Amino acid sequence: MAQTTSALPRGSYQVELSDDNSTWIDVSGSTTTVSGMEQARKTGETYTAQGDAAIITSGKREPLNPTHDTVYTETSGESFETVRAYFEAGTPVYVRYSPLLGASGAKRYFSSNGEGTAVAAVISNFSYFEFESDSGDSIASSYDLMFPALTSETVA
Repeated sequence: MAQTTSALPRGSYQVELSDDNSTWIDVSGSTTTVSGMEQARKTGETYTAQGDAAIITSGKREPLNPTHDTVYTETSGESFETVRAYFEAGTPVYVRYSPLLGASGAKRYFSSNGEGTAVAAVISNFSYFEFESDSGDSIASSYDLMFPALTSETVA
């Protein structure tokens, strides 16, 4: 098989949040990293009196629990102020990710129930900020989301 020519850069992506699955806020300009996008499936093992190997079974998918690292700003509509308000109010958020910056015809992934229906994610953790006297880095913040699955769609 020939080497792919379709690789995408990790540093260009779009992250959007919504509290109503209709009006979206693009927080990409203040999001620095999205990590923890792996999803596991429950598994089980059983041993019987006969045989030398386990019987392995699989169950349901575990939820995704990504971490979004952001730049601390005091600007309305950017990650910190948007997510802080949602978190403090206990408001769940819909989330969409687009590896190709939301370009028409590209794939986009959204928080879902695993069967194609969009569901809001719970903001399970919010890190307000950290300071470090000997650093020239921007002040950072982060938050964790939890939702059942990702479903892909094509951007119109």
